[in-house]
Amino acid sequence: MEPLLVSLLGMLASGYVAEDSVLGKVLGSEGEVEDGEDEELENAETSEDGSSPLDFVFPDDNSDDEGSSTIDEGEPADQAGSSSDQAATGEDAVSPEALEDEALDEDDLAEDDVLNFEVLTGVAGAAPTLISGFDAATDDPETHPDQLFLMDADGVMIPESEFADGNRALSIVDMEDGSGAALYLDDELVAVIEDYSADELAADTSWVGNFQTGAVETLDIRDEEDETLLAPESTEVQAEEETVQVAPEVEEPLVEEPEVEDAAEAPAEAELAEGEQTIAETEEETLVAEDGSDSLAGAAAEDELSEEPTISMEVTGAEGTGQFVKDALFGANVIYTINTDMGQPLDNIIESMEELDIDHIRFPAGQGDGPAETEGEAWLNIVDLEYAEDGTVSLGEEVTRLLDWAQDPDGDGDTSDAVKVTLVIPTQHLSLEEYEEFGEEIELFSQLVSEQYPDVVAAFEVGNEYWSSLGETEYGAKANIAIKALAQGMENAGLEGEEQADIIAQMATPNHASEYHVSVSDGSWIERLEAANQTIIDQLDDEARAELDGVVEHYYWRQDNEVYDDSLAEKNYITKDYDVWDANFDKELDLHITEWNVRTTSYHENGMKSASTILEQFENMIEMGVDSADVWAVNHNTATDLAGDRDGEVTTDEFGRVTTSVRGAVFDLMSSSLPGKELVDVDLSNDDGSVEVNAYRDDEETVVYISSRSMEVETIEIDLSALVGDYESATGVKVGFDQSSADGMHWSTEDGRVEPDYVMINGEKYYYTEHDVMAEYTDYEFDSAVITVTLKPYEIMEVTFSGGNADISSGAEQVVSEGGQAEDVLTGTHEGAGNDDHLQGTGFGDYMKGYSGDDTIEGFGGDDTLAGSQGNDVLKGGAGDDLLNGGQQDDRVIGGSGDDEVIGWTGNDYLKGNEGNDSVYGGAGADKLAGSQGNDELHGGSGDDFLNGGMDDDWLSGGEGADTLTGWTGADVFSFADGEVTEGDVITDFEPGVDVIELEIPGLRSVDDLVITARAEGGVRVQIPGHGDILLEGDLTVEQVAQAGNFLFIAQAA
Repeated sequence: MEPLLVSLLGMLASGYVAEDSVLGKVLGSEGEVEDGEDEELENAETSEDGSSPLDFVFPDDNSDDEGSSTIDEGEPADQAGSSSDQAATGEDAVSPEALEDEALDEDDLAEDDVLNFEVLTGVAGAAPTLISGFDAATDDPETHPDQLFLMDADGVMIPESEFADGNRALSIVDMEDGSGAALYLDDELVAVIEDYSADELAADTSWVGNFQTGAVETLDIRDEEDETLLAPESTEVQAEEETVQVAPEVEEPLVEEPEVEDAAEAPAEAELAEGEQTIAETEEETLVAEDGSDSLAGAAAEDELSEEPTISMEVTGAEGTGQFVKDALFGANVIYTINTDMGQPLDNIIESMEELDIDHIRFPAGQGDGPAETEGEAWLNIVDLEYAEDGTVSLGEEVTRLLDWAQDPDGDGDTSDAVKVTLVIPTQHLSLEEYEEFGEEIELFSQLVSEQYPDVVAAFEVGNEYWSSLGETEYGAKANIAIKALAQGMENAGLEGEEQADIIAQMATPNHASEYHVSVSDGSWIERLEAANQTIIDQLDDEARAELDGVVEHYYWRQDNEVYDDSLAEKNYITKDYDVWDANFDKELDLHITEWNVRTTSYHENGMKSASTILEQFENMIEMGVDSADVWAVNHNTATDLAGDRDGEVTTDEFGRVTTSVRGAVFDLMSSSLPGKELVDVDLSNDDGSVEVNAYRDDEETVVYISSRSMEVETIEIDLSALVGDYESATGVKVGFDQSSADGMHWSTEDGRVEPDYVMINGEKYYYTEHDVMAEYTDYEFDSAVITVTLKPYEIMEVTFSGGNADISSGAEQVVSEGGQAEDVLTGTHEGAGNDDHLQGTGFGDYMKGYSGDDTIEGFGGDDTLAGSQGNDVLKGGAGDDLLNGGQQDDRVIGGSGDDEVIGWTGNDYLKGNEGNDSVYGGAGADKLAGSQGNDELHGGSGDDFLNGGMDDDWLSGGEGADTLTGWTGADVFSFADGEVTEGDVITDFEPGVDVIELEIPGLRSVDDLVITARAEGGVRVQIPGHGDILLEGDLTVEQVAQAGNFLFIAQAA
């Protein structure tokens, strides 16, 4: 059997390199991390499992290469040295038996969470290092892997740039005896890692310390008499849930009631914990003085403009995205046992929500679902009704108190200030058989709520993190019952259409009790994720699907990369989930993020460092099209609360801005400044990621956030002229943290009181991840669009320009036109007006054209013709056999239930056929085409396109460009004509004996004309001499692919 060889370039080509590694960023790949949630229950702590992350192509995302690569991996000998080196595997490479007797016992090792090992290389005659008990964490993206550092002969770590530049090559080969994997550095066998395969190690390279940013100090755990490195046995941890962790019974304060340490007491507290004083000795050294000076920053607020810039940038382009900030994005979780007294919100959270401008809540939050044995204690069953002796039925006391308050928060009888509520319906406390009967209770509950509080309840959410105790089949079956019961209850109450609250259900996460957890299911993370989502969907009948309005995810930041990269990993692969649902429905489902924040246990991403991350998460949600979002949490005993602990009081400065935490300060700025504004896509010169810029605007003002992602004090000069044009006035506010509130210690649920991460600035420790510090604001006025500001590490600046005439946005004015009861011709505002039109057809055959502006055109019934023309348009065909043409720019064009013709024309379009046998044409640009249901034809056109046939038997042709083709289900045909085979063409799910590759190329008449070879990193390459290659991903062999029945040759004259 040939040894499996996986080089770094090979890892890149198959999407194996982790995107959050430096190598992944340099080479432009995207890895996978497991999605999951970050809730805190009352007394238990768990964390989720994952799997080897393999990149999956298509659904709707922003990936550039989707796991494929135009790099030619070459033959194995090109990757790992000479053929003799490749053959040095198994006993020929190293003998584990020979080294076994000299291995250290695990009891000799420290019980650290992460161990770091040095492997010396380049020493003539040195034996390879045998590594036992190494934990690469390849099956759990939540677990930080042990680190292996490759050192040169002088003991200096080999820099990542040596590998990225191609000067060095690290290869991994399976041991023939199955005992582990051999590591080659160039042509030198340097180490053997026991109990791992080459595939497992190649799936995520975050264990290679040389490739990681901010690599920790290495630890060489080595027996003096041999080269054997060992580590404690790795353990698989369980999925994290929403828990309130209780601190161990020691002399420290309980985690449930953390206090912000008083500045006068902080030194003593620190001495008890660490035996050293960690705060500055004088007020002048830590506080901003009356003249605005700051010893750490080395500049005064009014003097910063005179600082010599260390970073100079310029906005070189700006364009409105057509995506606007909705009020519903500033919601929050109100937790039953933390924030209410039997459903009545406590005074502190009411005040906190007022200061944070929160007018949408989720109740009872994560405590809305759970097992039967803890019902009423750890969680609240809101469906539990009260039956009186006279036969009357009423809502439970807790629900009534909560909704009474939400209906009239200040109790003045005026309900115009009502707070909207999402209610969580339990799913985990009953068996499926019992839940059938519970459906009757849900229906009655829905009716009572809808009769009494029709203008308060915005949504019913079915369950909370089902995967903590349910599999997908059971959750889907229960959701099917609950959805129909909720809908029937609202109908019984006399509510129709838009009067009804939304019904939303959870998308899948293969964690913990999931049927697709790594411990019970094979396949990559993405394969299991998609299967889990599909299983839930398959349990929903037609009635439930018709009543379902949206889907739910939780979005917790779990990245540790210094530079934001807009990858799928940053967005927790939420779009991957959504695409599975989107492919199964003939309507657009809303997307709700009912929990979001930095992960509570991501202590190295907290404090000041979290400020820009909150901004990035929020921008990501806008880009994903999120319809509502509820932050976790406002007042709570966690490291990420916005306004203090469960008993804490929100604090503000003289201008009413929240100062309780840095996270709260940033949320407060956004909730005050952004509603109604359009997200603006900004291009920057000199953009190396050390400065992040987020921009929004409307007709009255432009708001720009400038964030430092540098570990140095930076004076940043940024020219925003192209973004704002001529403006009336400009002001700024910088958010840092109050040095007097920092004592150099904070609480960790794992380790108690610990010292946060810091850097030295002017001889003092700057604790940039201390999570229990208070925010501090510095205000500015500017007289130029060229802004200069000095930022300490991770500080952020909000700049607001009033007025401004730069022509960048899509425009907010809308025209809504509706056709009558006939075949109508509707057109938007005349060409050149630049308005956004909303055209609606009828049940007849209509012709509608939008002209300029970002238009929304809906055909409804009849055989319609819809044309977007100019602008970023949304076209929806509805029923009937429709012709839809997006026209110029980037459009979203979606067919309906008939046999539609969907055309993108120019621009980077998203095109979907939906039901029926559709024909979808991408045209020019990098397009994404989805057939969905029916036997569809997909034509990519020019550009690098992504095609997904969806269900049934589809025909896919990528056309010119490097295209990624996914057939999905059914017997699909992948077609390539002369001139269309391009380096980078990929078929992701070719199934031999079922699917067919159609080749319409001169001179090609049989399989004998092709060169079919196995790829070292997996899959098969079909080479068409003189034309190019097609890469087939998946667990395929040459023998399986090289069958005549897998190809259809359309002969042409040579």
